[in-house]
Order: sequence, then structure tokens, then C-alpha cells
Amino acid sequence: MRTCPNCGQSVADDAMFCGNCGTPIPAASAAPPAQGTPVFCSNCGERLAAGTAFCPNCGAPVQSAQAPAPAPKKKNTALAIGIAAAAVAAVALVAVVFWLGSRLFTSPSKQFISYHQALIIDMLLDGVEDVGDACAADSFSSTLTLTGEVDDAQINGYLRNSSIGLDLGLKGGSLVANGSLTLMGSEVLSGTVTYDDGVLGFQLPQVDDNYYVIDVGELMQDMTGRSVDVENIKRPKISGKQLRSLVEAYLDIVYTTVNDDNVEMERNEKVRLPGLGGSFTGTVYTFVPTAGDIENMIDKLADHLEKDEELRGLALQFLEAANAVSVLDAYSSSSTPKDALEDALLDAVDGLRDHAREIGRAVEQADFKWVLAVEDDNVRMIKITAGSDNGLSYEADGESSDADGRQEMLSVLQYGEQALLLERDYTRKGSSSEGAVTVTIPYEGSLTFRYEMDTSKKSVFGIPYGEYTLSMPGEDIRVKLEVAAGQHGGADHTVTINTDSYYSDFNYIKVNLNATDGGSAKKPSQKPTDINDLSSSELEDLVYSIVNVIQMELISNLLPGYYGW
Repeated sequence: MRTCPNCGQSVADDAMFCGNCGTPIPAASAAPPAQGTPVFCSNCGERLAAGTAFCPNCGAPVQSAQAPAPAPKKKNTALAIGIAAAAVAAVALVAVVFWLGSRLFTSPSKQFISYHQALIIDMLLDGVEDVGDACAADSFSSTLTLTGEVDDAQINGYLRNSSIGLDLGLKGGSLVANGSLTLMGSEVLSGTVTYDDGVLGFQLPQVDDNYYVIDVGELMQDMTGRSVDVENIKRPKISGKQLRSLVEAYLDIVYTTVNDDNVEMERNEKVRLPGLGGSFTGTVYTFVPTAGDIENMIDKLADHLEKDEELRGLALQFLEAANAVSVLDAYSSSSTPKDALEDALLDAVDGLRDHAREIGRAVEQADFKWVLAVEDDNVRMIKITAGSDNGLSYEADGESSDADGRQEMLSVLQYGEQALLLERDYTRKGSSSEGAVTVTIPYEGSLTFRYEMDTSKKSVFGIPYGEYTLSMPGEDIRVKLEVAAGQHGGADHTVTINTDSYYSDFNYIKVNLNATDGGSAKKPSQKPTDINDLSSSELEDLVYSIVNVIQMELISNLLPGYYGW
């Protein structure tokens, strides 16, 4: 007799299952495994402790004699590489399908907006953001030195070692500017101007040693009879990101004009480029809004403008900085910039709502149509028309990174005649860019601007190093700006004017402005002399004496007959 390993019930020697619980009964063991010899489950290969009746991993009964588990097989490296490559290919395929899906399954109206966004809007918004960041900079410091020369040896003798200098320091609402005039190596005039918390100061050492200060608010009240809180006037601090966000909010509303009901898409269409010449086959989108589309968009603009606190906050900074209540007197009799601004904006909102339907009908009756043509995801043509006599067209050919560069043309048609033609050729290679822009106005002439610049190097004014030339075909004048590293530090901004005109006294005039990144402007060390208490006549006498000294000591010395003139 044997014992069931599950319930302990006695079972016959030849029984295969327990008659009590149904548990399989292992065959009789001839001999237990040798001490120290590892035992493995014959079903799953799990290593078992000596004397184990059932595998703890899979529950299979333990056989009486078990062979050691087979040695692990070596990994198939080629197979692993193949699986990894297949996984990468699958990911790439998903990415391609997703990209194609974004084009193939995105509605024509969204594609129409997307192409314009990439070609025009993003570029304009980048410019808005850059300008905003530059204007919002809290500080600026630089030493500026202006020199010049002409094609006259005698005059150049006086201009040599002559310069106008300005050491400028701007931080928050404070300004310090040290100026000087040097003539043939001798400083003939210098001065300092300061401004801090509504107090204006100035010093002219060649006149006297005093450092005069005056409260600008009190001065303006004496002159105009109007109270101005100058101390609370602060320079607007508006970041480029804020300006961009503001513009994008209104653009998103304008985009609502475009929908699947007013945009048609045609694939494999042949498109001619009458301006640049040639043709291509691509996808054409045609946008024709209804009067209702325009009216709804204008109503949304009015609703947004009525509640736009961000716009109000930004605009109010400018108004308070300029104390410009008087500018808005035409809109309101309110006494504060905030109230005047609110009245002006609400008037604009009412005007939009009152004329929304009229504007919508006018657009529809003008047969307004906007056509966009794309080749291989590259915008090649945009044509906006209002009837047959008025419109705007844009054409493009090539890539900016190609050896042949990219050509672009913008033409404006008014009353059936061309009113403006803009042509641009350019090439970009990394940070280097070169090209030419020509603007032509019929019956007026044309102007060509050429440039070759490196955007990785910029002067303190944010101008990339390079050459910029402005010329007018048919006119005897050319202006060139060169921006490069100065010999003694800073960046040189050299403007050269060449002319062959009979009426000009010089064939060329060259002016150079050297600007350093950082300056050393300082306030006068003297104790300030407050002139707020001076009467009007006393103030006039002070100004007269300063002007008289400058006239006698400086201007007269610059007239012919002095310094060998």
C-alpha cells in the first residue's frame, strides 16, 4: 500500500489516482535521488528540493528519476538583431503613416491654414517676438563713437581724430548719458544728461561746474498748467512672448472664417506661374467665404475684444508711460487712461458689430477668392482676388538651401494695373544668408536691397555682421552698410554713401558708428543744484547763458577762418 500525497488516504500500489481526492499517484520510486544531486521538474524544468512530491511552479507530480535540466541554449544573435531591426522599421512605418495621415486625413480647411501658418504667419510672429524682447530689455549699456570722412583731403584733415562720443547706460527707469565732441584730438565740448524717477539732470563742464537737476512733473505743470505724475511713468515691460500670444489669439479667431464648407481641394492640378515663368503639377486649395462666414468672424472678434483683459493690460502700460489721456480725448472725457482706453475699446467693439453684416456682404459681392497651390508640401503660389481688377499674387520657385537658391515674387494689382512688384532671390547655408530684394512701383521707379550676412554674429543693436547695400537703378546714388568687428573692440557700423550726381559736393561720404557691448556711463560727482525754485525769468536767463557760451566757445570756432579753415 501507498499513501496519497494530497490527502494521506491509503491507495493500492498499482493505483494511478487517489480514490478519495482524485490526485494522480506517482509511480513507485526504485530509489530516491542521490544526496546532493539536483532534481528538476520534468514538466517545466523548475529546480526542486529533495523529497518534493509536486512541482511548486506548475503542480506536476515529481517523477522518481529525473535528469538534470538541459544546459541553456546560446542566444541567436542574428535573430535578436533581426527582431530589433523589425521593431525599428515598425516604429518608422508608424511615423510615416502618422505623417501621411496628418496630410491625407486632415481636412482641406486645416491644411489650407497650416500652409499659410508655416509660410507667413510663423515668420511674422517670430519677428514680433524678437522686437518685443528687444523693447522689453530692462537694461542697455554701450559706448558709441561716431566718426566720418569724405572725398576731400582738406576737410578730412579736420575730420581726422575728430569724433562724437556717447556713453549710454539705461537700467529700468534710470538713464545716464555722457557725451563729448572731439575736434582734431581736442575735446571742445562734453556733457552729461541723467534721468531718474522723474528728475532730469544735466551738466556742461565747459559752461560751469554745476550739476543742475529739475523735477520734470513740476516743470511741465509750470509750462502747461497740467499736473503730470512723472514718477509713476514707467517704461512698458512687454515680452515678445506676450506680444506673440496676443496676436495669435486674434489670428485664431480669423482662422474660424476658413471651414470645410468654403474650401475646395483639387489634386494633380497643373498650375502656371506667370510671373516667374513655368508651371508645375500640385494640389490647389480654393477658399471662398460667404457673407455669413465673414460676419460670424467679425462678431467673434468683437466678443473677444470686449473681454480681452490681456490687451487692456498691455495697452494701459503704454498709455500710462506716456500719460496720454489727451490722445484719447476724442473718444472720451474720462480723466484716467484706464477709463479712456475702456471707452475707446468699447467704441471699437460697437463699430465691429454694427458693420459686421455690411462687411460680410461687401466681401461676398466683391467675388473674393483665395487660392493656394502646393507642390510636394512646398507652397508655390498664392493668389487673392476681389473681382478681376484687384488682387495680390505670390509665386515661389526653388529651395533656399539649393545652389540656385529660392526665387519669390509678390505682385499687387489695383484697378486692373500693377501697383507694386516685389522680387526676392536668396540662399541660406547654415547661419549665412545672401540675397536681393527689389521693389518696383510703376511710374515711380525701383529700389534694390542686397545683403550678405551671418546671423551667428550680431552687434549690440542686434544687426548681423555682413554687408547691406541699397541702390536705385537709374539714380546716381548707392548706400552701403557694413557691420563687422571693430579694430579696437566693439562692432563697427559703417555707412558709405556714393553718388555721381552733379549737384553733390562729394562723391562719397563715410560715417562709422562703433558700438561696444557694455559702457561706463557715470553720473557727475558734484552735489546736485536744484533749479525747481527758479522763477520763469531766472530759468530763461540760465538757458540763455548756457546757449550763449556754447555759441561763442564752440559754434564760432567751427566756422571758416578758425582752425585753419
